[in-house]
Amino acid sequence: MSYGWGRIRELSSRGRAGSAENSGEKTEWDLLLAVNMRSITGVVVFIAALFFAVMFHEFGHYVFARRAGMKVSEFFFGFGKRIWSTTRTYCVLYDTDTGREVRTIRIKDQADTDEYEAKTQDELAELAGKRGRGKLLGAYVTTTEFGIKAIPAGGYVKIAGMDPFEETPERDRGHTYADKSYGSRAMAILAGPMANILVAFLLLWVLAVAGELPGQAKAIPVVGEVSPPAGCLTTEGVSDLDGRSCADATPAQVAGLMPGDRFVAIDGTAIKSWDQVKQIIGDSPGKTLVFTIERSGEQLDLPVTVGERPAFAGETGPQPFVGVIVSTAKQGDNPAVATVTAGKAMASMTAVAFYSVYKFFTPENLKRYIGLIGGESDPEANNARFVSPVGVARLSAQAAQQGWAILMMIMVIFNLFLGIFNLVPLLPLDGGHLLVVGYEKVASMIMRRRVRVNLKRLVPVMAAVIILFVLIGASSLYLDIVNPIADPFR
Repeated sequence: MSYGWGRIRELSSRGRAGSAENSGEKTEWDLLLAVNMRSITGVVVFIAALFFAVMFHEFGHYVFARRAGMKVSEFFFGFGKRIWSTTRTYCVLYDTDTGREVRTIRIKDQADTDEYEAKTQDELAELAGKRGRGKLLGAYVTTTEFGIKAIPAGGYVKIAGMDPFEETPERDRGHTYADKSYGSRAMAILAGPMANILVAFLLLWVLAVAGELPGQAKAIPVVGEVSPPAGCLTTEGVSDLDGRSCADATPAQVAGLMPGDRFVAIDGTAIKSWDQVKQIIGDSPGKTLVFTIERSGEQLDLPVTVGERPAFAGETGPQPFVGVIVSTAKQGDNPAVATVTAGKAMASMTAVAFYSVYKFFTPENLKRYIGLIGGESDPEANNARFVSPVGVARLSAQAAQQGWAILMMIMVIFNLFLGIFNLVPLLPLDGGHLLVVGYEKVASMIMRRRVRVNLKRLVPVMAAVIILFVLIGASSLYLDIVNPIADPFR
């Protein structure tokens, strides 16, 4: 059931009087409140998930950049004007042979910064402890500002030497992105997307352990539903298979089987699985079998005469028929098996994500997308487009009404897409920086000298990509407001 604002105002005008008149009963207002609370929960969870997804992504960059000995001056969620920030100053002890971090010490008193950089080799070794044994150590002081900015459209870490227009101070030489090896730079870039992909995998693993992934439901020897005759969806009309009346009683209905009945035995044979039930029925057309079932804690013996139904496509001749639909139960994997299950689900979802991104940018689909912006009605294209944070928030609200597992799956998709999208080989995305590092590595091997790409020359390309993404983001936001995608959970 969905409610428009007019309906909400109508219910609001009634107040809580209905609850007083129907004490102990669920009123329409109570149901609406429950639905809205679940929707609000979904939006809140989305906001929290957005924050943590961005922070995990940037934290991946931050950790690996610091480990490689790069200075990181800023770590922010959002863009634009600062809302809140705090600074931390550290003394980084590093291996002078590799440039990699050995130990980081927080400096609480700014007056101590020069003292740390002036320490002797023995003093540095003492500070480094076991990690510094056998290494020639150096030290540098770095300050990082952590905070939140006004526009919650992502986040960033500012690594020294990545901005081609920024002059590198003399004291930062040797500790910038440009100074590090190809491998260290690649890992610092790759760590961001991989952090999101790791989060998506862990969430899938939790779902696999809980038995909430598609395909994990297992048939159990319990009656889920007593069905009408074969070829009928309801008890009205006639069968699509043989024209018999859909009101005719099936063998299960004649015997008195009911949803929830658990099969204990059939003709004295103990039942452990639904496959046994199918096998015995399949071998007994026209026979009367005694079904021992458990209902409400009591065992009952019900004689059931196995009937027949017309053959479906691909079947030969009439088939044994009783008229019950199996019940299913969640079956979670053990932690080890869940790792494999989550891995398979991740591989499948990754392939779909890559294909979806590729398909969106095909000429035909771009044309259909432009048509959507112009007001054309194209439900298929609308449901296959990018969504803005507003659209994801709406999906999260809808998912929350279906349960925690669906909401968690939305978070899986969000993290997986964030990781994969950032691997697209276009600057300024992480994939673009990886492409540059890879080109420099290969070119250096061929030229037998260190080759550097002048990123200033690629600024027009970066500007074009940024403009493209801004246009896609703005148009997605517009469509999410005027033409939101259909609720996929209904």
